[in-house]
Amino acid sequence: SDVYSCGMVLLAVVTAKGAADGGEEEGEGEETMGMVKIGVLCTAEAPEERPRMAQVLTMMSEFM
Repeated sequence: SDVYSCGMVLLAVVTAKGAADGGEEEGEGEETMGMVKIGVLCTAEAPEERPRMAQVLTMMSEFM
């Protein structure tokens, strides 16, 4: 799987959601920051530093 592209899409969705909401409800801040961290991991400059797609799914399930 293309983990880099997944990270880019994740970051785009999270940032667009935050801008559209205009604010966060209680508990959303932790979820949003978790997704941002996952997006950053997925877009690491060196491909060998990026997580595998299975790891990404596991990390995402922790925040949902």
